[in-house]
Amino acid sequence: MSRFDRYVFRECLGPVFIGFLVATGTLLTQAFFNLAEAMIQRDVPLAAAAKILLLNLPHIVVITLPMGLLFGILLAMGRLSADSELTAMRASGVSLLYLYRPILTLSLLLAGLNVYLMLDVLPWGNRTLQKLTITELLKGSQARAVEPRVFNDFINGKTLYVFEHSLTSGRWNGVFLADALPVGEFSYTVASEGDVRIENGRVVVDLDRALDVTVDLEHPEDPQIGGNEKRWIFPDGGEQAAADSLSVSPVLREMTLSELLGVRADKERLIQTRRRASVDIHKKFSIPAACLVFGFLALPLGFNRQAAVRSGKQSAFVQALGVILLYYILVSVGEEAAVEGTVAPWQAMWLPNLLLFLLGAFLLARKNEDKALLLSRIDRFLRFRPWRRNVVSPNNSVAAPSSGPSRYAAGSTPARAPAARAQRLVLRLPRLAIRFPSRIDRYVLSLFSRALLLVTATCIALYVVIDIAGLSEYILTNDVPLSLLLEYYLYYSLQIFYLIAPIAALLTTLIVFGMLSRSSEITATKAIGISLYRLAVPALFGGLVVAALAAALDASILPAANARQAEIRATIKGRAIAEGRQRRVTRQWYYSNAEDGGSFIYNYRYRVQDSQIPRLQGFQAFRFDAEHQLTGHYYARELRRVDGEWSMNKGWARDFKNNRSVDYVEIDQHTAVDLREADEFFSTEIKSSLEMNYWELQEYVTRLESSGQRVPHLELQVLKKVSMPVVSLVMVLVALPFSFRLGRQGALYGVGIAVVLGIGMFAVLAVFETLGETATIPPVIAAWSPNALFTLFSAYLFLGVRS
Repeated sequence: MSRFDRYVFRECLGPVFIGFLVATGTLLTQAFFNLAEAMIQRDVPLAAAAKILLLNLPHIVVITLPMGLLFGILLAMGRLSADSELTAMRASGVSLLYLYRPILTLSLLLAGLNVYLMLDVLPWGNRTLQKLTITELLKGSQARAVEPRVFNDFINGKTLYVFEHSLTSGRWNGVFLADALPVGEFSYTVASEGDVRIENGRVVVDLDRALDVTVDLEHPEDPQIGGNEKRWIFPDGGEQAAADSLSVSPVLREMTLSELLGVRADKERLIQTRRRASVDIHKKFSIPAACLVFGFLALPLGFNRQAAVRSGKQSAFVQALGVILLYYILVSVGEEAAVEGTVAPWQAMWLPNLLLFLLGAFLLARKNEDKALLLSRIDRFLRFRPWRRNVVSPNNSVAAPSSGPSRYAAGSTPARAPAARAQRLVLRLPRLAIRFPSRIDRYVLSLFSRALLLVTATCIALYVVIDIAGLSEYILTNDVPLSLLLEYYLYYSLQIFYLIAPIAALLTTLIVFGMLSRSSEITATKAIGISLYRLAVPALFGGLVVAALAAALDASILPAANARQAEIRATIKGRAIAEGRQRRVTRQWYYSNAEDGGSFIYNYRYRVQDSQIPRLQGFQAFRFDAEHQLTGHYYARELRRVDGEWSMNKGWARDFKNNRSVDYVEIDQHTAVDLREADEFFSTEIKSSLEMNYWELQEYVTRLESSGQRVPHLELQVLKKVSMPVVSLVMVLVALPFSFRLGRQGALYGVGIAVVLGIGMFAVLAVFETLGETATIPPVIAAWSPNALFTLFSAYLFLGVRS
């Protein structure tokens, strides 16, 4: 390589690495919280958690490598163009095709690395992750994954309710396990203690001193009642349900190239499976080839001096985001068309590369001839802005004559000069004036808002691209309509924004003030007497707006959006059942305290809501004493609410004592029953913490604590509803001293610092969340300590800033 090639190669290498680091680090933020949850709830060792994190990298890296290459080359070419270095090269007779040699070298290196990852590392990583998920995530104490006082349905066809959970022993105290859908023969088990684990690849529920009952709800005269010191239950499908909940990779994504070739050649397989295998074969080479295409396209796009000078790094963000979205949309649409048989698999996977290559060749040819990137007519049309008003220069507003005839005609009398005014003494008293936002504040806020929009859009696009790659096989298999996908990603984008808001605020602050430092604008503001602390006010205001927006989303839209997103995702994966069946039935289990210290568990199959009489059909009530032992089981075909009282019709009641049936009574007519619960109690849905806002979750925790159950993990989630949005403002505080210390190193170094700080922030949040959910420290300390630590860290950094 010549000196010129080495120079361009070095200029591109740094931005490419930073772009790759940002894309990969952004997509790994959710993994930190998932691993922290696994370590807390399933006792996953730290070494296994680190291994899981590494095994998640291959399927992310194969996508972020082309992204980082595109962004890095655009950034490097923009920098060279803004500093007129590319113009000097062109003036000295250097062709853009010659300039492409170092870019081609870098693109070939990354494409070769991506091919290796696709062919060897990715199948091995997916297969190893599958095994590790079963052996580590599921074999650990599942008891910690089951929330007490919450109806859990992680075992297919079963509803599990745990009264108490011992943090010391990790076992359950008081267990109720029943069929999720109570029709026909209904089975349930009550036990004093219990646990759950994976044994020989199956979910095993271990119950001590268990009472096992199987009864025909319509003919309950002769139930099957048994008592065992230890009860083993092996429900079918439990392992698969748990694995699906952890988003384990589909089978085809675990296959090597030779295995995929075998699937494609197997005539006994379904045609859709063979087409999908063929698509994956071509994808293993077309995605790495995108590195070459992106490098070819980035050169003419980055060689735009006016855009580089005017918008700097923002131009690279916009162009990279547009190309990435266009490419992966074409890939996703083509993959669906190939599986359906509309186009050939090789056409679907290689056509996006071909189109972008032709576009790059066209732009490169025009730029090599020093022409505008677009055709002249299109370029003139885009540049024409009839709404722009002509700005008259102040020098042309009044024409002062310098020569020519006198402005007074001959014989005319010049106008008399006005008489001098008498001198007056004027006293000016200071008046209260709002100094924010000043012109400089508005300038910084405009930069902050534009950069924030671009960073947020880029992060959301990265998440969506990765999620589409993971769900593509489900989308094709289950024939998911486009409208449902758009609805899903609309709701998903809200959750992404809430998650990456701190990173977006941090990255935006570093980019904006890095740009101001590189252009010497910060030096200029200090020269005119504006302190850096005053210059930081608009950034703090922007961080406050981001925090307020995140808090408003979590308090209003996000809970309902998360609930709808979960339903659509289950539909996409083919696990959803018609509403009113599995999902609703599992939520039609209710818990209530009794006056004597015991408790009730209620269940019904259907709810008939009339204007006058609320009715519950297939109603059951299970009564427990203070030691969580079953004392009664009641059933009614219909439960009515008349004149403020409940009445049972066509049912029966059975009493238990010491795990034995001691009395049985049939009910043939309407009989009043005191449930101590109003109709609203049975119409309230039980939601997860993500599907409740602050007030709903606080009320839920208060209700649980009033029943004597301590729930530190839910207490922490309540406090995080307030503390998490504040993290965005804290990240701005942390970013500001780093920004002022960057000097003329610019925004690129700021991006690298943002990645390191973001990873550190999420690591600290995960550690304190772990300590809070295990009740090692109080929830309030666990929720607010990360904010306090980073604020103190920011204050310490500000001490060394020369304002």
